[in-house]
Amino acid sequence: MMPAAEHSVHGSLHDGPHDDVQALRAAIEQVDDQIVAALARRMALARAMADAKQQVGQSILDPAREVAVVTRAARTARHLGLPDRDIRGLYWSILAMSRRAQLEANARRESADRDAFP
Repeated sequence: MMPAAEHSVHGSLHDGPHDDVQALRAAIEQVDDQIVAALARRMALARAMADAKQQVGQSILDPAREVAVVTRAARTARHLGLPDRDIRGLYWSILAMSRRAQLEANARRESADRDAFP
């Protein structure tokens, strides 16, 4: 019979916790993939918003709306037991990405307009 220490190296004594770690890592990676996919969808919506804002003559930058978005996210975070300060920081970063996506969409549209109507 193997000593307990050798037995654990070969498999059965500590496979459970190692399997748990691997399963949890896989689950976290799936959530991470969902977060990135959600951010990609959000950026697509931001680009669409740039077009909608342009059609009604509204500026890309809307500080009051950004504050409302961050406040709403922080409130939701608190409700779910998450630290609202961290969520606020995260959302300010997301909003910065969204502004860049809108500005880039506008720049592409303006470039296409210049090329179409020289």
